[in-house]
Amino acid sequence: MPIEVPTWATGYAVLTVDSDTLAVWQVSLDGRPTGAWITPLEELRAEPDTARRLASCIERRAIARSDVSGADMVLSELTTCAKLDDGWWRGQTFDVAGAFGDVLERRAGVEHTIAAVRESGRKVTDVDWRRELDGSAGSIAELRRLARLGVPSGSPAVSDALAVVGVLRWIAEVWEETEQVKNRRSYVHTALGPPEPLPTRWRDAALTADRTRLPL
Repeated sequence: MPIEVPTWATGYAVLTVDSDTLAVWQVSLDGRPTGAWITPLEELRAEPDTARRLASCIERRAIARSDVSGADMVLSELTTCAKLDDGWWRGQTFDVAGAFGDVLERRAGVEHTIAAVRESGRKVTDVDWRRELDGSAGSIAELRRLARLGVPSGSPAVSDALAVVGVLRWIAEVWEETEQVKNRRSYVHTALGPPEPLPTRWRDAALTADRTRLPL
């Protein structure tokens, strides 16, 4: 049974930048791109209305941070150009590597619960995980290789944005696979709670983003 996406979840945003271009991607929680904007930095700096339009595209979305996004720097410049208060986004960003770490932590919790039940004398089988995960993967390049994703084509900003989108889609799939164990094993459900739709940090950022309203 698939995990239900909460009604408050607008989706997430990926921002990347190269020497002369800002790329903004809107993505639904099931990984479907719902909007994309490729904007010359010259235009962004010269036209506050352009910056404000882009800010409106991300204000209610969790914003992905990674080693290729430079999200804080990009958002700071976007905010300055749009003449908004600095730092409005900080509660709604989440780290991509951290979201992957949440998956690893949840899997470890599942394994610990199974081991504890087994030690109590009950016969239970191990989880046959469909995908083995490498806990040392942290960068987008490492996560992309672990997920067996290719290198996206396009300008550096576009390629980086698409790489982050692909990795997050994969993390969401692996998280759902992990959470589905709770539907199949009642003792895991009892110990760890009901299935959750997103890794913890990602979910918290999405909850904060849902409350964000900018004076645009």
